[in-house]
Amino acid sequence: MPFVKLAQLVIVSNLKQKKDTKKSMNPYDTKATTIQGFKKIWGGGDFLIHQKYSDSLNITFLALFYGVGMPIMFPLAAIILFNQRFCEKTIVAYYRRMPPSMDDMLTKQVFSILKYAPILFLFNTFWLLDNRLMFSNTWSYKMTENSYVVSNHFFNFTVCQSTPLLWIAIVATFVSCLNSFAPIKLLKLIDGAK
Repeated sequence: MPFVKLAQLVIVSNLKQKKDTKKSMNPYDTKATTIQGFKKIWGGGDFLIHQKYSDSLNITFLALFYGVGMPIMFPLAAIILFNQRFCEKTIVAYYRRMPPSMDDMLTKQVFSILKYAPILFLFNTFWLLDNRLMFSNTWSYKMTENSYVVSNHFFNFTVCQSTPLLWIAIVATFVSCLNSFAPIKLLKLIDGAK
């Protein structure tokens, strides 16, 4: 979809500029009578960075949440993120106004949300790799049309191939909660008191 947006932006802006210059594409030969009209045609629109961040977060969370069950999600997410980055750079460089100077608050907020993606990845990976249907080939069949399929996938404390993921996920959750409730400054203050 990023290439469609890029193509749409290129075609529409070029058509507007050709109409403004009587097909000469010379910005000094314009029909615009005000500076605002000239900027509207030749300056490009605003670059909305919050939409780009939300798309990137959505793709990252989806790839990490479903990636172990569908391994094709990892390379697809990488390709999609690369394509988005390429199209965004092209749009900003050639077809949009210079973005306003921003502080790093939005970026910090995105990274504070993004730190939960690996934790969800670890817990979901544990749940998928702990599934007995996947590894031991045991099935439960429906006896009647109206009965439910029993998955026999319940949490138990047996040591298996997915147990290290559970412990890593618990430790990562604990560290993330500790980081949220006890900021780094407090931890440095405690460490400095020793």
